[in-house]
Amino acid sequence: MLSLSAVALAATVGGLPTLLPATEENSASAGKPAPQGREPTFNAGLRVEFAADLGDASLAVTRGDIGIESPLPPLGKWRLGVDLASEWSWYDFDDFPAAAGGLAAPLSNAQSSLLGVSLVRPFGDGWTFVGRPVIAFSGDQEAEFADSVLFGGFVTIGRQITDALSLSVGVFAAEQFEEDAVVFPIAGIQWQIYEQTRHASRGPGLRLTRGLGEGWQGFLEGTYRPRDYRLAENSSVPGGALSDDSIPVSLGVEWQPRPAFQLTFQVGALLGRSLELRDDSGATVFEENPDPSAFVGFGLRIGL
Repeated sequence: MLSLSAVALAATVGGLPTLLPATEENSASAGKPAPQGREPTFNAGLRVEFAADLGDASLAVTRGDIGIESPLPPLGKWRLGVDLASEWSWYDFDDFPAAAGGLAAPLSNAQSSLLGVSLVRPFGDGWTFVGRPVIAFSGDQEAEFADSVLFGGFVTIGRQITDALSLSVGVFAAEQFEEDAVVFPIAGIQWQIYEQTRHASRGPGLRLTRGLGEGWQGFLEGTYRPRDYRLAENSSVPGGALSDDSIPVSLGVEWQPRPAFQLTFQVGALLGRSLELRDDSGATVFEENPDPSAFVGFGLRIGL
């Protein structure tokens, strides 16, 4: 279920929403200190995933998310930040019993929420330490809260190699429902290839961005995106877990007419998708690898 080849600083494993806030795609995540005096920001997004074939059934999902990020007062040489984010997912299974041997659809409304703290410590000669502990809730909206809590985080050390290139390495760890915790190495890169072209780690994947002028930029992005949900006691698999992992690959545009306002639109496909339904002992009840399916997404970012 887990791709250990993912190269990233923001990993989403075991149902944890993104471990780094969106601002951490900046150079601080790869060893270059972030700018001082960042303002709080509000983020919102909507994504529509069109029907994917599950054999004798199909699945369409609509997802919405909001988040708030804010810097905290520095503590000595440490730069601190906090963020709170939530994602709601509405699962529309069509004729799921036909594909799962009569088993009813395991959930319809799911939520993932996190509280994260950023710890950034610059050192001499371009070196920077970044740490991020996270506590998250992920599950059916009727699932037991205490059974739906996950812990995770990462630490990295990075260096600004040149004005155009920063690199980092570290380790990531996270809990998963009904499976062992995962621990694996991570890496990050920020590379200004040309004046208008930039390559960066963005989540567990890569992103290539090209400036188009007048506040517009286009991007090509591929990201490994797993999700893990605790199921409710009244589900067809009481107290179990549903994993929904995929690799969204997309083309998109961003419009940023001023620093405190940004709109995003993207269109793409979910590749390598894997659905796994497990009971409360960890045994697999249902598993399917749907064919690729299309999605569209919209995003908003506002400085507060």
